[in-house]
Amino acid sequence: QLTSDPAKDRGSAWSPDGSRIAFYSDRSGKYEIWTVHPDGSGLQRLTDTPGWATFPIWSPDGSRIAFEMTEENKGSIIVFDPRKAWKEQTPDTLPPVDSTGKYFEPSSWSSDGKWLAGTVRSQQVATHGIAAYSFESREYRKLTDIGEGARWLNDSRRLLFTHQGKVLVADMKTGAVREIFSVLPDEIGDVRLSRDNRTLYLGRATTEIDIWMITLK
Repeated sequence: QLTSDPAKDRGSAWSPDGSRIAFYSDRSGKYEIWTVHPDGSGLQRLTDTPGWATFPIWSPDGSRIAFEMTEENKGSIIVFDPRKAWKEQTPDTLPPVDSTGKYFEPSSWSSDGKWLAGTVRSQQVATHGIAAYSFESREYRKLTDIGEGARWLNDSRRLLFTHQGKVLVADMKTGAVREIFSVLPDEIGDVRLSRDNRTLYLGRATTEIDIWMITLK
């Protein structure tokens, strides 16, 4: 156990080098991004936002963290350097997805550090498919009209995502989408990949939720 206090500590994410675990916590009075060492030492607050900071995602080299910030019922994606004090940097705010009020919910950073993939949603939380944000062009590329919870494969070209009880893979270069696994009529929860991309972890929702492990051939 790494934390033991009245605060709500959620959304843990390992740093790429395994030295720290980022999470969001309301221990300061509202949700901000914190880190702690795997032995429970070194608790450190990283952000000081005007809103709520949640769901940290590390870049592959550990030099950046992306998170969701909610302020006055409006959301935005912020990227900052966790190696610097918050007041010593100018965090980057990603542009909106479009002018219709849809928002971007990131879930995975490509291994080359150039793309951030996630789900496009409306204010009614309806899903509008998978998109990838380019840090070079500062534009979004729509990849699918369905699915959520995208996870990059190590080639920075293909992404796994879920849709209605199925795991699918989208190829950003060709635009092809194919199904690779199904638990229908059950539902699939969050999907995670091992670092070598050979093992897939997922939650299968029936009358309860179980953890499964899949070895990729």
